[in-house]
Amino acid sequence: MFFRTNKQSLREEYLDKLLADQNVHNYKHMNDVSLLMVFLSALMLLQHVYFPQKGELPEYARSYIFIYGSLIVLGIVFIISKAVIGRTKIRFPEIVKKRMMLLYLYLLSVFFVGLTYVDLHFTMDLSGFIIVILFLSTMIWQGALEFSLVSGFALLMLYLSFQLIAPYKQMQFQHYVQGLVYYALSMVLFRSLSGIRMENFLNRINLEGQYRMLETESATDPLTGLYNRRYMKEELQKELSRSERSGHCFSIVLLDMDHFKKINDSYGHVTGDEVLRELARILREAVRLSDKVFRFGGEEFLILLPDSKGEDAFTQAERIREKVENFPFTGLRRKTTISIGIAQSGEDCTLEYLIHQADKGLYTAKKKGRNRVVWLGETGVKGSCDED
Repeated sequence: MFFRTNKQSLREEYLDKLLADQNVHNYKHMNDVSLLMVFLSALMLLQHVYFPQKGELPEYARSYIFIYGSLIVLGIVFIISKAVIGRTKIRFPEIVKKRMMLLYLYLLSVFFVGLTYVDLHFTMDLSGFIIVILFLSTMIWQGALEFSLVSGFALLMLYLSFQLIAPYKQMQFQHYVQGLVYYALSMVLFRSLSGIRMENFLNRINLEGQYRMLETESATDPLTGLYNRRYMKEELQKELSRSERSGHCFSIVLLDMDHFKKINDSYGHVTGDEVLRELARILREAVRLSDKVFRFGGEEFLILLPDSKGEDAFTQAERIREKVENFPFTGLRRKTTISIGIAQSGEDCTLEYLIHQADKGLYTAKKKGRNRVVWLGETGVKGSCDED
């Protein structure tokens, strides 16, 4: 059916994006078309005012002056309104923008079919109607229903013009046929261009989805779904730069599962992988939205805590340690614990030194009997990051 479009097969998340794309396309083209319409209407207006054709009737000139003057005013109002909306801080919903565009199209249709009425009265010409339906089918990106309503409105007004002209001019059957033929051609053009536009939109959506997938795969660990070590270095470096600019410190938490090799040896690597996945879920649920969790390597994980001092990181790490200690991991018949080292950023601190301090705290926790959190104090030393 004509009203059935590819839009109905789009997922709900893409409908707003499609509407936004349509509005951007339409506003861009309508702005250019309105400027051209104002320019051409001004030329035609000047012609009928200062250079009338020989033998041109006064009522003929007045009718065209009114139509072209109205088109100039309508075009200027649209251009100014678009500029005001673009500069205002108020964000209009996309559906409001679309309805404003449709209102403008209906008004344009009225005036161009009015131009057709004048043409019919004096020259039996359908050029105004042809301009309307070609413009609607080729320049404007809209759904099948919207196009049918606007173009059907123009066709209805054309036939209404035929009836109004009939007492003065002998309307022939060919004029009705011509209106239908031009309307049918506009339908064909619309369907063709609409299909191309929708196909291009879907291709772009697919490409964007593939790019996001590639970015996700390059930044995440396939086993746990956490960010990987490469992405961790990028984020830590960004946080270091931000910390230097703002003067706010941050902390990192480096943790390691205790006796993980025994888990693999006793229960198998499949169970070991499931334990790592469950630990990843615990870490994700235990941190704030602003925190980031990374798989550092093997059974080691790192947590970035922006705007957090070492004392705050210690408290959060202790809560995580208790959760892991009391969590019933799948397939294990004994408790599993973690050891944690903490480091806090400081002035002129490097990424390597920060990780080294956290790793040293982790090593100390292992050495002291595991299942504990160790923070060796403030990492940064003013003017230097050398170890004491």
